Amino acid sequence: MSRFSLPLWLVVLTSLGCSSTPTVPDSQEPAAPSAPKAIIAPEPTEQSRFYRPPKLSRQQLKLKITEQQELLATLLQRYTDQHPEVVTAVRKLNSLQSQLQRHHPEAAQQAITEADHKAAHPSPLQPWRPQILDSEQHYLPDFSYAGYRWGEQQPRLTGATIVDVTEFGVVASDEQDDSVAMLAALEHAHEVSGPVIVQLPQGRVDLSRVLAIQRSQILLRGAGSSAETGTELFFSKPLLSVAAEDQQQWKIRQLVANNKNATQKGHSPVSWKGGFIWTKPRLKPFSTALAVETLAGKQGQHELEVNDSSLFFVGQTLVVAWCSSGCQRASFDKHLMAGTRTKLGRAYDRRANLVNQFVTVEAIDGNRIRVKEPLLHHVKPEWHVKLRTAELLEQVGFEQFRVSFTKRPYAGHHKEPGFNALFLNQLKHSWVDDVTTVDADNGFVVEQSANLSLNDIAVIGRGGHYTMSIATSNYVLTTNFRFLAPALHSPAVGWNAELNVYSGGMVKNAKFNLHRGLNQQNLFDDIEAHVASTRDLFTEAGGRDSGPIAAGYTTYWNVRAQGNVNLPINVAAPGIRLIGLSFSQPLKTKSPFIGYAEGLNHDGIEPASLYRYLLQQRLPKQATGN
Repeated sequence: MSRFSLPLWLVVLTSLGCSSTPTVPDSQEPAAPSAPKAIIAPEPTEQSRFYRPPKLSRQQLKLKITEQQELLATLLQRYTDQHPEVVTAVRKLNSLQSQLQRHHPEAAQQAITEADHKAAHPSPLQPWRPQILDSEQHYLPDFSYAGYRWGEQQPRLTGATIVDVTEFGVVASDEQDDSVAMLAALEHAHEVSGPVIVQLPQGRVDLSRVLAIQRSQILLRGAGSSAETGTELFFSKPLLSVAAEDQQQWKIRQLVANNKNATQKGHSPVSWKGGFIWTKPRLKPFSTALAVETLAGKQGQHELEVNDSSLFFVGQTLVVAWCSSGCQRASFDKHLMAGTRTKLGRAYDRRANLVNQFVTVEAIDGNRIRVKEPLLHHVKPEWHVKLRTAELLEQVGFEQFRVSFTKRPYAGHHKEPGFNALFLNQLKHSWVDDVTTVDADNGFVVEQSANLSLNDIAVIGRGGHYTMSIATSNYVLTTNFRFLAPALHSPAVGWNAELNVYSGGMVKNAKFNLHRGLNQQNLFDDIEAHVASTRDLFTEAGGRDSGPIAAGYTTYWNVRAQGNVNLPINVAAPGIRLIGLSFSQPLKTKSPFIGYAEGLNHDGIEPASLYRYLLQQRLPKQATGN
């Protein structure tokens, strides 16, 4: 569609902000609308003395201005493409104006002037508020605790020592492998006391080894994710071909060995694990069981009653594990499946610790432990809820670079050789900002982590396995994302993923994946998606023995999709919430529907983002101590 076939009000905006801007080529990624920043701005810190953006040259400023002009043009075009009725109205308007010009030229100018005035003052959509927000009958999880510091602060690393990798021999854009120099810089950074920023140079850095982060308070920072002016970490080989030292240290050949089904079927050990940027604590067990009895607690509340509080301290990270050995499964299973009779699957017949949640000790009063996060489920003696400690790295950050790989055809499902970018494992209160992956088998994989913030991330290039996957993790917040590569799963929540949020982004080749394994209470929020079929919003994966595609209360809120509505919504996820879900064609659910649907095909939902709404509701109460 040409610029001049846009609605008049779009033409006016375009002429004001991006006159004569070119269309973004397929090789570049269009940016999604920026997600709003945290509700409470962080107080000024020492960070400003260590973390200032470099002064841009005239040419760099011109490039950035052009990028913003292209962004605005793309957003305007995207809005038009997203609403076919706009196209029809424009065509009719153009036809009428042509007739007016031919037959009544004296009135043409007056009509155009009046149309311009109306276009400049369009009638807003009538907003509507979902009833579920005010309902006591229909449970809606509190997703507001997702993100770094529970969404209450912006990610930051203050008072940091800067380790410049060029001082260790890294030379950008020389087409030489800099792995030895980069590993030396990282080793030094791990030995420095206190917070550390590992500074990467502008340009391309060629690498072939795993870059491991194994301590807290460390930030890997480049000069931006732009292909022209930023930092590119280019890996020439996959994980299955890296040095023997890395193979042994990271047990790359055994990553999925604990999954008997995967091993028997000959799946690649790096099909959904491992990455060239890899986080994991040094020589520490993930968790340790505590010899205490957990007696009581209520879903959505913050108190745990135990028989002995002497092993706890404020700030401690715990894992609450539901249904250990001896659990009365029948009642817990029904609760887990939103009160329905949905079966868990044979994979859970002898499995303990069905659900695991990270919580943080906030206060101790006698034998009552107050935790920061609302409990996922009730705590009852018959459900055998156990507590464990967890060892996680904190304040680990990745900013302003892209990770790219040799462009090879995708090897196929479960045959991936390991062109994997970021494997974020055992992290808490950590972040990723302004990072792009190119031609990856797996872009961003999160496991055994809590309270991560991923903002302004992109996955582009050829197809792969996952653009992003979250498993065995809670409160991971992903905002302002652009998943453009045609991956098999995009985006995904996997085994034991709970209370995670994808909010405010765009998925070009969407395959929303609910990957069984009792993933539950996750939120897909304020998202623009391009799909091939209605089913792409609820794709199934994993063996049916692993239960339904999701357990209770998965939530879709204001998901706007373009594609082929060839089937009604028929998703076997008990208690699923579909609020403000819209297509270019009318949607409907298939009976029986074991969930809650409201506002299908209804534009103008308010609030547009459930996550931001819940955060705004919580923070004032917190500030007043209520």
